[in-house]
Amino acid sequence: MTRPPARDPREASGDDFHDASSNLPDVPDVPDVPDSSDKLPPAPVATDQGMIGTPPPLFEDFDEPPLSGIRRAAVWFLGVFLVGALALWLGVLSAHQATSEAVALPALERGVAALTDLGAMVDAQAESLAAQAASGSTVSLAGFPLRDVDASTADVTSSGEFDAALAHDAFLARAAQRVYMRGTAAFEGGDEIAAGASIFSAAGSIKTVLETLSSDNHGALTVWLWPVGATCLVLVALMLAAGNGFGRFFALGVTLLLASLPVLLSALALRFALSVAAPEGDRVVEEFVAIARQLTALPLRNALWTAGAGLAIAVPAAILDAVFERSVKRPPSEDRVAI
Repeated sequence: MTRPPARDPREASGDDFHDASSNLPDVPDVPDVPDSSDKLPPAPVATDQGMIGTPPPLFEDFDEPPLSGIRRAAVWFLGVFLVGALALWLGVLSAHQATSEAVALPALERGVAALTDLGAMVDAQAESLAAQAASGSTVSLAGFPLRDVDASTADVTSSGEFDAALAHDAFLARAAQRVYMRGTAAFEGGDEIAAGASIFSAAGSIKTVLETLSSDNHGALTVWLWPVGATCLVLVALMLAAGNGFGRFFALGVTLLLASLPVLLSALALRFALSVAAPEGDRVVEEFVAIARQLTALPLRNALWTAGAGLAIAVPAAILDAVFERSVKRPPSEDRVAI
């Protein structure tokens, strides 16, 4: 069987070959991309002679623009209002803490003990009080100048025996609670106590302390505490939004520091006045002066904490602002360009 002679590929026609490209999908034409190389800076190249090309942008290219006049005025305006609002809130907070039961009741117990000499009265009536406790009836202290302070038998006995110390504490706690709820009206003839007396007199000052540490004042201060605090938070948020950079935090720190000064100075002035104006030799007045001085520790503490927070914010913000400002204004040197 003979094989047919091979054909020369050069003699084959186009129909003899299968066109593979006919099975491929049509590819759309890609538009020409304009050459933008003339708009881009050349890439920097480090050589022995230095940097060839455009170096990376410096810090000043990323620096925030300065505040406009309106925003700068808004920061000052908000800062002034924030100082006043924070000072008011610190005052309300201090008074709210002073009139709370945790602070007011121990202070009132000291005041009632000084005014009534409760310890001597309990010791003088120990036998009568023990007899009342043994009978199981309510224990009453005769001659005590406050109303409705009777104690139960369980409050004045220990292991079934009358305890004068427990009786003293029970009467004192009830008396302080009555004064906290009603003020000087809790005393016998309380409406006439120090009537018309000046607040700068001894009797007037004592009455002022007793009337100030009350549940009614605490409730009224609670109503004011949260709205004023919320107002301060809103002013802080607006002040930070109106500023820019680290300067906004520096302004906030200075605002906190300034707001603490009125409260701090007022508390120090009151402590000084109590020390100077208090008469010597009067045990009752001296006790109430000690109570008032103890209460002034609350605004002092709050003011110092606020001032400390202001310094903790303002000092780092000022340092960081100065560092970045120096970096922005520093001219590029050869050692930053040359390799």
